Amino acid sequence: MQVVAPADVQISGVTFTPDGNRLSYLVYPRGSGTASLYEIPVLGGTPRKLIEDIDCEVSFSPDGARFAFVRGVPGKSAGIVLANADGTNERPLVERQNPAQFLLANAAWSPDGRVIAAAAYDQNVTKAGLFEVDAATGGVRRIGSAQWNNVSAINWLPRGDGLLVAALDYRVGDRSQIWLVQYPAGTAHRITSDLAGYSRLGLTADGRTLVATRAEFRGALWVGPASRPDQAFHVAGVPDTLATFPIRWTPDGRILYTAIVGGNLDVYSARPDGTEVRQLTTSPGMDSFPVATPDSRRVVFLSNVDGSSACGAWMPTAAGRRR
Repeated sequence: MQVVAPADVQISGVTFTPDGNRLSYLVYPRGSGTASLYEIPVLGGTPRKLIEDIDCEVSFSPDGARFAFVRGVPGKSAGIVLANADGTNERPLVERQNPAQFLLANAAWSPDGRVIAAAAYDQNVTKAGLFEVDAATGGVRRIGSAQWNNVSAINWLPRGDGLLVAALDYRVGDRSQIWLVQYPAGTAHRITSDLAGYSRLGLTADGRTLVATRAEFRGALWVGPASRPDQAFHVAGVPDTLATFPIRWTPDGRILYTAIVGGNLDVYSARPDGTEVRQLTTSPGMDSFPVATPDSRRVVFLSNVDGSSACGAWMPTAAGRRR
């Protein structure tokens, strides 16, 4: 059934309250990047605004009396804020300054109520790790040593002996996968490995069933006259996992594009008729934004194989490998 009437807003971060009777959700007004937290009975009713200026879904304490959320100031800081379940008594728990600030991902309250798990940059804006924050004092401690390029969701196992994390690691692909992080040891193990991306995690009360948002991307390459785009035709032979990075022409009439094959983003080239498809890069990590040199003998591209974006070059004599 429809609980909230349609409106010219963006809604995200929908969360059940612990008693299952109400829904909390974020509302972004049209043209605004600042959200407010609302609450409504599960069976519908009048929405009630609880909090303004909130950057992610809330996480309730085990007794349902309080919730935690992340609030950030772009480029400056981000912190974990606590409030009573009715939105009153809002108070900061801890704040981290740029470049070691918390990510704008959900903070997850542990089943025993002692700590709140959150993701933060580890003094390196390209890598993030998991941290636990003491729910009473705000003290911060690193959970293990695992690092990712981004973290989008955190969820505790019901017994509190581990966390499920949706995180992006460019060393294994360009889509967020689901990881199991043991607690308190912090040992991380990837439990999904495919071409899809995962976000928004949830568990049943017994911890036996996981639900997540799963997204797949498919793209095809088309070629046609600039003056008559209605005459464009599908280029057969090119993988349907074409990525959205820029498509380029080479001076000698080939097409450069990026595609995800086998879980890895690489640079390819092909003739406009779909023949002579060649994979130009083979390294792990994400290779993208290819541009050919004027003589068409070399291709310059971006790569994050070492954990950060840097330029590389492919040359025909390298048989498809980077030099």
